[in-house]
Amino acid sequence: MSIDPTTIAVVRGAFEHLADDMDTVLATSAISPVIADAWDRASGVFHPETGEVIVQGQTGMPIFVVVMQHTVQEVLKDWRPEEMAPGDVFIVNDPYRGGTHTMDVKFVRPYFHDGKPAFFLANTGHWPDVGSMSPGGFTPVATDVYQEGLRLPPVKIYRAGELDRTLLDVMLLNMRLPEEREGDMAAQVNALELGCQRLDELIKRFGGDTLM
Repeated sequence: MSIDPTTIAVVRGAFEHLADDMDTVLATSAISPVIADAWDRASGVFHPETGEVIVQGQTGMPIFVVVMQHTVQEVLKDWRPEEMAPGDVFIVNDPYRGGTHTMDVKFVRPYFHDGKPAFFLANTGHWPDVGSMSPGGFTPVATDVYQEGLRLPPVKIYRAGELDRTLLDVMLLNMRLPEEREGDMAAQVNALELGCQRLDELIKRFGGDTLM
């Protein structure tokens, strides 16, 4: 299909603002000062089939442009589109599965249009502790990754909008300051929800084919 340059520019700007809005929600509602004040976080939109990055918020850490693309691609390796549902949210922090270090916790949410994932939204936030042998997670004397905290492969923390409380309880039991980590998770999940609302607005305005 042919799209005029003006529409392309407007859509591009809309995607950039969407990612920036997600970053704003994350930064203003996260408990951890590493996320809120040091901006050790990022938000973005990704391709539904390849997992490639479409846009990342301009205040996100540049390294996550590549890292979150790998994260989304790892979700796609483990989960087929037919195994996903609206309201699903995946959590990942495994350094060997699209992560960086264990403290960078990533959330991935499929955005559905016409009954199938049309985009993926993802964000990263540095959690100050995920239960390593040392408070804060930085452990120079560690001899293997198991000493660096809890590792999470791509698993659903929300299923069709319903929180998997059992998984969350297991996670928090292995982390210091669990109430704060739950607050950081809520900030990241809420940022993804805002991203879905913004995509609703864009599809209503331009249509799914034009956005793709």
